[in-house]
Amino acid sequence: TTTQTADNVVGLVVQGVAATSVALNVPTLITSLADAETKGLTAAYDFGVGDWGFNLNTNYTWTSETLFTNLADANNPNSIWLRAPFGLANAAINITTPNERMKVNLYVKNLFDRQYVAGLRRISGSVGGAGAVAQFLARDVDRYFGASVAFKF
Repeated sequence: TTTQTADNVVGLVVQGVAATSVALNVPTLITSLADAETKGLTAAYDFGVGDWGFNLNTNYTWTSETLFTNLADANNPNSIWLRAPFGLANAAINITTPNERMKVNLYVKNLFDRQYVAGLRRISGSVGGAGAVAQFLARDVDRYFGASVAFKF
């Protein structure tokens, strides 16, 4: 379910969480990659300073423990095929000029520099010998900063 509440000053979006609770219910069972649970929380604050517009926003996404294979390893709690649960936070500030013709966005992705693996693949026989496994890293595996500028003509 998705719950949204907002007014002209503060916006809050909660995805995957019941409207009556903000607590994330972490399952005790191991889920496969297709069944991995993802929960998200987004908050935004809009305000003005003089004629300038500002928007501060942040989001947090939590992903449950994930199993990358359906092999017999699935019942082993120490399996290399299990990815531990993890959360990622992002933040941004948007600044809009008084005439609203230019908007600057400054952002940071993976705010707390949380390291995680996006995928695993067995590579036995090609390199590394028997049982070798390759890790795939996501774009956000390292913290990074960025900016964008938008113009209206």
